[in-house]
Amino acid sequence: MIMMPVGDKGQRYEVSAFGYPFEGQKCTIGWVEDLDAAKRMALSIAKAPGCVKWSIRDRWDKTPEWPGGEYTQMVGAMGLR
Repeated sequence: MIMMPVGDKGQRYEVSAFGYPFEGQKCTIGWVEDLDAAKRMALSIAKAPGCVKWSIRDRWDKTPEWPGGEYTQMVGAMGLR
């Protein structure tokens, strides 16, 4: 059973970017309800000037694929740039 954090409004995935919009800083870009929407948001933010990496954090649960509940991708890998 997955327990939502107290006061949570149901948006499970948090998308963050490093280097955009502020150089040298990690900034939360937004929150979404499903993983596909998080992936679309992350791939869009990867195109922003200055973005050097992005991450998607599962706010409710850690998974074997994402130890610590976070997946980070460097921009430039996997054909993102």
